[in-house]
Amino acid sequence: EAFERLDLILAWGKLGKNQFIKTFKKEKCSKVIVTGNPRLDLVKFLDKKNQSKNLGFICRFNSLNHASGQSTLFSLRNAKISNYESIISQMDGFMLMMEAYYFVLKNTSHNISIRPHPLESVTRYKKDVFHDNLKGRVSIDESLDLSEWIASLKCSITPLSSSFIEHYLLKVPMICTDAISGNIDYIKSIQPTTALGIEVSNVPKNKHDLFDMLEQKDMPKLKKNDKIEELLTYAHNFNKNVSAVKAGSDQILNLLK
Repeated sequence: EAFERLDLILAWGKLGKNQFIKTFKKEKCSKVIVTGNPRLDLVKFLDKKNQSKNLGFICRFNSLNHASGQSTLFSLRNAKISNYESIISQMDGFMLMMEAYYFVLKNTSHNISIRPHPLESVTRYKKDVFHDNLKGRVSIDESLDLSEWIASLKCSITPLSSSFIEHYLLKVPMICTDAISGNIDYIKSIQPTTALGIEVSNVPKNKHDLFDMLEQKDMPKLKKNDKIEELLTYAHNFNKNVSAVKAGSDQILNLLK
């Protein structure tokens, strides 16, 4: 019923449109138009020159540090084992991130930029976690667009995240920490597309390997990956050299004529 009331649906790529076709009849899906992923517009048109020495830490710990201030108990209120597993995964990832953070401060001259997840509380990071170093080599990024921040980095340290797409397109190396924390199989089970990031990441097997990578002058360059190229075309329409925002706005304006 809700589908019937819609005049226009903008899909990122053929993947999105095909999901509508599977759910509704094909003849009803002529109003589903592929326009591309707006999130990747700036990646297409950014100046990709990068001279930064900053290391970026990508956070994904919203069950521990939710933007609303709700406690971790809120995520456990329904006694779902999947929520429990998610919290354990986030705790392991957070502890490893903090170990890497202190190692970088003590053993390198790199500046650190922290990027909270959109569902995380920036205020709590400032007050409770990183407050001692925010006036020195550490900053918390609060900018709107992820791709601009990634483009400013020498390298990022991150759990598996959908941001692997921006890293890949901007040729910014990633160090994925999930093999150390034992979370790769868990991420594959709940987010198989996100798990593709392992294909273009540097994946230390243990903390010693991680610390060695953090001390390297240069990280290995990202190589072209056929699986991700296919994903970019099929799910994001990225092979078309047009702005997704412009393509979407043109469709809306045509509808309003």
